[in-house]
Amino acid sequence: MMKWHTLQVNAILKKYLFETDLLYGKTASETLKLIQQHKHQ
Repeated sequence: MMKWHTLQVNAILKKYLFETDLLYGKTASETLKLIQQHKHQ
């Protein structure tokens, strides 16, 4: 029972970290684009 619970928690954490990573990666790339646009003006 304990082992299954640990596997569940690990799966949830991995999913959360993966989605957070995607979100931050997208935000970071969009922020970089904005900075680059400001430099060109």
